[in-house]
This record gives sequence, C-alpha cells and structure tokens, in this order.
Amino acid sequence: MQTMEEWIDSLTFRDDIMFQQVMKNERICRKVLELILGFSIRRVIYPKTEEKVENAIGLHGIRLDVYVEDEDGRMFDVEMQNSHEGDLARRSRYYQGMMDSSSLERGAKDYRKLPDSYLIFITRYNPFGGDHVLYKMKTLCVDDPNVPFEDGAWKIYLCLYGKRDNTPIEICRFIDYLKGNEPSDDLTKRIENEVIHWKNDGKWRKNMWENHAREWDIRAEAEASFNAEQKRLADLVKVLRGAGEIDLALDAVSNTDLRNSLYKKYGIE
Repeated sequence: MQTMEEWIDSLTFRDDIMFQQVMKNERICRKVLELILGFSIRRVIYPKTEEKVENAIGLHGIRLDVYVEDEDGRMFDVEMQNSHEGDLARRSRYYQGMMDSSSLERGAKDYRKLPDSYLIFITRYNPFGGDHVLYKMKTLCVDDPNVPFEDGAWKIYLCLYGKRDNTPIEICRFIDYLKGNEPSDDLTKRIENEVIHWKNDGKWRKNMWENHAREWDIRAEAEASFNAEQKRLADLVKVLRGAGEIDLALDAVSNTDLRNSLYKKYGIE
C-alpha cells in the first residue's frame, strides 16, 4: 500500500482532490470552461457558498466538485467522474435540479429569474454507449425538435474515449493530457504547472495530512485486516488439503461460519 506521501506525489489533475484545487485558479477554470462549452466567459466568480448544495427540506445534499458563476449570472458545475456507476443520466438530473433550487431565494416564484445552468461531467468512460467524445444535451420536444423549449439547462459530457472526428484540436490535446500524456499546449502546461506547484507546497501537503490522515489509517487497517484474513484462509486450505478434505476447503472459502469453526478446530490464529 502507498504511504500518504507517495499518494500525494502521485496525484494528477484527474484526481478529485487535485482537480478541485487546480480549478480554484480562476484563469485555468475559465479556460477549461471555455474549451468545453465553446463560448467566451468574461470572468469566473466563486460563490461564498462554495461547493455544498443542500436540499431545501434537508434531504440528500450534494457536494459539487467545481461550482462557479460568471458575471452574467450563469451557473457552471464541473465534475470529474472517474468511476462508472451506471447512473450518470439521473445523477445529472438531480445535480442540475439542486443547482436550480439553490439559485432562487426561499419562497420565490418568479422562475424567469432562474439563470442558465451548465452541468459538465468529464468521464473516463463513454457513458451512453456511443462513440463521441463530446455530448452537449438540452431539453427538446420529442414529437417536433423544432419546437422551442428554452429552459436554460445544459448537460455536457466530455469523454476520454471515443471517435475524434471534427473534434477541435484543443479538446483533443486536453483529452490526451487527461489520459496521462505530457502537456502539449498552453492550457495543459498551465494545469500541469499548477499541479506541480501544489504538490510542492508544504502548507497544502500538511493540510492533506490533517484532512486525510484518519481516512488513510482506516484504509491501512482494512488492508492489514484483509491480508491477515487471506493468510489465515491460506493456512486453513493448506491444512485441509493435507488431510484430503478438498471439498471442505472449497466450502470454507465461501462459508464464513464454517471457516471460523475450522480456524478454531485447527488452532489457526
């Protein structure tokens, strides 16, 4: 298992902790948004509420990776999605609904004041079974796509794997960097320099230790416990095989109660 120091040294822009830290750089955040969205943003504003969005009635709250606004009041959330949990479409629906609920004052009924919102997921997989690297989605009428339905809600998915036909070269370079290649343009070089800066920042590393030490201890304890149990099981299987109890050994692998009784019987600590 990695040590805490090795883990910090191994962090990249793809890791949630480093991604959130680097995106606090206003210039980098703005450039990443402009790259993915395809339009200019004058200035990125970090709300005082930061990343926590609470349900108005105290139900399931969410912590957004990177939640910012611009001078025109538009809302942007960028999420780095590394695991494939199979629920991205409905997760997107919930996230965007929570963003909307947080933008209106309690009791407000003028929904015209809802700002445009852009929910962006950067995924290490292709979530819809397609072959695009960029999906931009908005609400459309099924029966007639030409019917205007301007609810101001956009969902954008940037996938690291897929066909790059007609994909702008700048996005291709960004994807290549996220896949572990060396930075190759101004934006990716800025990001990499920011990553290196934070990994070399003593105060930030200390904060990582303070904020994640307990989590790291739990992981270490769990791994040690798992390894110890694996050794006990291996010793038991060896004993049972020596006694010609192959079927019993197979049963013990999947039956915890049987396994524990056999540990006791054969004095395996």
